[in-house]
Order: sequence, then structure tokens, then C-alpha cells
Amino acid sequence: IVVSKSLDSHTDYGKKLQEVVGKSFAGKRIGISSHSPWNEILECCEEVRSSKADAIITLGGGSISDAMKVLVLAEANDAKSFEDLSKLVGVRSKDGTFEVNPPEGIKAPIIPLIFIPTSLSVGEYNAHAGATNNRTHAKEMFTHPLCVPKFVI
Repeated sequence: IVVSKSLDSHTDYGKKLQEVVGKSFAGKRIGISSHSPWNEILECCEEVRSSKADAIITLGGGSISDAMKVLVLAEANDAKSFEDLSKLVGVRSKDGTFEVNPPEGIKAPIIPLIFIPTSLSVGEYNAHAGATNNRTHAKEMFTHPLCVPKFVI
């Protein structure tokens, strides 16, 4: 479970969500910084691997949603470093349009996502995610058709 910092500190929604998940609960991450920094995505990847989480539920805004979309793509492709993540950055179409496609040869995400959004960004309903490379300070686009959550509540 990934819960926004503000919801975790000002409500009991994260705790209630954990209770609903019950014995399937593998762990909780509190917050993702704005613009989904790569270092935090990689930290979350390690947390998912060590907890053996088989699904991710988010409760929060767009940065959390984007970070978890990148995370499932990173996990499917065994990304453990900035260099690994850079190989997963989307590729602009050759016709010059803004369309972004997944790089050739990457594996599809297999960890299902369930989003409980608290913002109106509508980013939860598409397969694209933006995340910021902490080293270059560039926001990069990631995408794969299976980065879309199984459920948006």
C-alpha cells in the first residue's frame, strides 16, 4: 500500500485500507515526492521485492500513481538503477507527433495496480506516467499498455 503523506498524517484512511487488506498486507509506504523522483521509485522497487508484494494499492494523488506505474514497469524489467530506468523511458513516434511508445523489447508489467485517487488529474486512466530523473532533473515519460491499473476506485 502506498499512501500520501498528508492522508497518512491527517486521516485514518491508510490504516483502514490496511485493515481491509487483512492478512494479505505486505507493507506500507508513506508518500512519494512531487514529480515522482526516480530515486524514490527505486526505493519502492526494493520494498516491493523484499516484501514479495503481489499487488499495489495506492491512496493519493498523481505523483503516487505515476510512480507506481513506473515501478511495475521497472519490476517487470528488473530495473535496479538509474541506468536501468533510463532504458525504459518511452520513445517518441518517428512521425514527429507527441505520441510516446514503449521501447522495443521491454517486458510487460505483471504486478496489478489498484488506485484510489484523491485528485482529478485523470492520469489514473491511461498507460502513461511521468517521473523525474534526479540526476538530470528531466521529467521522462514511461508507458506500456499494461501500466493501466486493474481498478480505479
